[in-house]
Amino acid sequence: MTLHLENDDGTAMLTIRHICGETYHVEESHIGKSVRCTRCGVVFQLLSTDNKRIESRATWRDVTERSASVTRPYPNTPAPSTLNEEIRKQFRGSWSRYWIFACVGIAVVGTLLLIGISCRDCGAGLTGYGGSSAGIIRPISTPPCSESQSPSLSNGLALFRSWRTGLSVLTIDNGTGQDADVKLVSAGRVLSWTYSRARQQHTIANVPVGNYRLMFCQGSGWNIGIGRFTCNRACFELNKTLEFNETPLVDGVEYSQHTVTLHEVLNGNVTKSGLSTSAFDSVNLDQLDSH
Repeated sequence: MTLHLENDDGTAMLTIRHICGETYHVEESHIGKSVRCTRCGVVFQLLSTDNKRIESRATWRDVTERSASVTRPYPNTPAPSTLNEEIRKQFRGSWSRYWIFACVGIAVVGTLLLIGISCRDCGAGLTGYGGSSAGIIRPISTPPCSESQSPSLSNGLALFRSWRTGLSVLTIDNGTGQDADVKLVSAGRVLSWTYSRARQQHTIANVPVGNYRLMFCQGSGWNIGIGRFTCNRACFELNKTLEFNETPLVDGVEYSQHTVTLHEVLNGNVTKSGLSTSAFDSVNLDQLDSH
């Protein structure tokens, strides 16, 4: 925009705004002359075709010489020195923020590493078998499988027996390739618990009158401390109760004799079902009665 002013002596004055935003007041007689901008240092020429429109144009030579170091600003923009100062301030501010973020990140990573080390140490304290120390509860778990270090017990060994009298007899025939421990349970009470070696038989004598559930577990690596197999353990229960009777006769007493095979035989008359190890163990741990 060009504004026409009037000088004190009546000479018309022109107001010219350079492309860098600097404003000059010149007389019409200066049209066509080249001047150097006091703000940006660029040499420009005042041109006019109809004495109403004033243009400012830098010479090619001057622009070429300054193109490598001078950026042509838009109107109303700060001088180059001011711009450089603003850029330096923004640069310093950005780096300050980056340093803050970096320090926070390092602190977070260090904290996570310390937590990880502490948790690893806690995990090491929670492992093990039995007992507790320093307020840490150590879970009781089954020791690892150790077949070679746990030989079989004697065949027919009575692990537990609660009765004193009885006449009936039960024979356990273990034709499988694994040892087994056998329980006779009545009314939630373990009355007999015996060890049966693989491919051997044993007899349980003096069984009193009653109906009994028979359950057994097979496996290897018997652990005396916990009273169970530690390797390949699987438990079962017969789908039929065993009934033991004693009938008085003139010349004596007639009593029951049963034989149970733990292996499957052709034309057998009883089946078995899978039993959870916890169910098998709970009878022993919770209902054991030695009276």
